[in-house]
Amino acid sequence: MRNTLAAASAVALLVVAVAGGLLLTTRSEAATGNISGQAFILNGTVLGVAQANIGRVQLPPSGADVDGGVASLAVGPSVGVGTTATLDADLTSGTGTTHCEGDPGGPGEDVYAECEAELEDLDLSMTLQILGQTDVATILSADLLRAVSRSDGPDGGSLSSTSAGSTFAGLCVLQADVCTNVAAAGTVAVSGSLNLAFTGGSATVNISGTVEVFQDDETGPTATSVSRSVVMLEVNLTLSATVTVGTTAPITFAIDGPISFQLVRADSGINAFAQDGEPTPTGTTTATATTTATATTTATATSTATATATATATATTTATATPTATTTATVTPTATATPTRTATAITTPVGSGGTGGSGGAGSGGTGSGGAGGGQVPPGIAPRSQHSQRKVPSADPACPRAARRRLVRKP
Repeated sequence: MRNTLAAASAVALLVVAVAGGLLLTTRSEAATGNISGQAFILNGTVLGVAQANIGRVQLPPSGADVDGGVASLAVGPSVGVGTTATLDADLTSGTGTTHCEGDPGGPGEDVYAECEAELEDLDLSMTLQILGQTDVATILSADLLRAVSRSDGPDGGSLSSTSAGSTFAGLCVLQADVCTNVAAAGTVAVSGSLNLAFTGGSATVNISGTVEVFQDDETGPTATSVSRSVVMLEVNLTLSATVTVGTTAPITFAIDGPISFQLVRADSGINAFAQDGEPTPTGTTTATATTTATATTTATATSTATATATATATATTTATATPTATTTATVTPTATATPTRTATAITTPVGSGGTGGSGGAGSGGTGSGGAGGGQVPPGIAPRSQHSQRKVPSADPACPRAARRRLVRKP
């Protein structure tokens, strides 16, 4: 009998696709900006006479290292006080210098602007003269004034500014008719007078106002601009006179000679600042993975059982059991990632067993064990009709004799 098993045929298909971009970047910056700056020693009005940008230097937009040279002050205007007196202002100094430098930036460069002004041995005094008589008052003096302004836009950074390096030394300002030392930044009130007596009268010049010491002003910074202005001294004075002649009442009037100026200033600035470099891709990785798996299993099982029993009258029993198993497995992988597996199993047990007597020869019974209906358990000899005890038959010719032979005497 033949059994055929067609076992499972399984197909599995797995597709995995990964497609993506891996962005590898480096940062290539190019900081740029519009730079500006200036420095000067003196700018303003001294006793009504304009003094415009003495020693001034400007920073060009393209960037450069620029010196303003050496400048010294010698300013001496005068105004009349009444009909007989004059008032002179004397503003003098030692060496004064100015300097600017900067860079508008570019790939791998910083943007910056820096300017500096310096003045030594400053003195401002006023002299009142009447009929050959004089009175002098020192309004302010200083050994050193230095102003520094710097603005920075670093490559890959943000804007900032500083006044580092700015200083003053030996400064005094007229307060209550005495030039008093000033050691700190701030606003200093000016107060004093010039007094002269002459034949038949007198004249007085009153001096008031303020001196701002070390003004440091920053604008910003924002994302795109910053600027800083540093002024060491800003002087604003008001002059008035009172004149008495003879027995007439004193006459008080303002002197038409304003005094308003800045001494030693430096400015710097950056605007339209930008980091032109942006993160740029330097490599792209795309990965695509596809897996295809096909599995096919074919199983064929065939069982053939043959049982043969042979019995003879000689009481000989022959039992032969010959199991035979044959298994063939064939696996055929294919290079296209489609594995195909085919398995064929053939099992052919062959068995023979004897049956005696009336059992006859049996060819029935199907199974992996073999023998059919007359199969004998192993180890037990078959019992056939030929092995039964034989009883002699009586002689028909002499029945009595036969019976006598069978009777034993005591």
